[in-house]
Amino acid sequence: MPEDWDFYLCNVNDVLASVFLDLGLRGLVPEKGKPNLLWVWVYLKWPREDGLSASSEFESLKVIEEKLTETMVERFDALLCGRITTDGRREFYYYAPRSEQLESAVEDAMSKFRDYEFDCGSKYDPEWRQYLDVLYPSDEDRQRIENRKVLEVLEQKNDTLKTPRDVCHWIYFRTEADRGEFWDALSPLEYRIQSQPK
Repeated sequence: MPEDWDFYLCNVNDVLASVFLDLGLRGLVPEKGKPNLLWVWVYLKWPREDGLSASSEFESLKVIEEKLTETMVERFDALLCGRITTDGRREFYYYAPRSEQLESAVEDAMSKFRDYEFDCGSKYDPEWRQYLDVLYPSDEDRQRIENRKVLEVLEQKNDTLKTPRDVCHWIYFRTEADRGEFWDALSPLEYRIQSQPK
């Protein structure tokens, strides 16, 4: 199964959230053999003011994720599809063939991290709506991910990102009137038209 892990920032329930997910699953879902959504919410000990995780908790959260995922794979044949960090907690989302005795499994996994509070639960979600509707980025967020990747490549090539450069956009309209209205709204922003074929 190809993996393509990436992240983006957005608002979830009007609160800032960092979403980290496997984009590579998109073409494979819903996976019929894993119809149960399992989730574990781990409450941060030192959240930042905006509710996201601080660098001081990075290592602890990494170890917790590794242990939870190991347990979920062993006991439920579960697949981690993503996580959301928001409002002072980190939410882990898995899909699995079954969900019986989830609480016991999570308690075992978290027994080494007694200073962290957590919640867990499950839901029958055969269409993978949590992945598709909540975790998966909107078209706009997907574009932001791709833009960030371009910037990262430029920085790897020692680009300071200070030199202005052309960025081309293609936009399609149903009518010439629609195109005219769009241009009237856009022209004050100092864009220029390179071509406008019918």
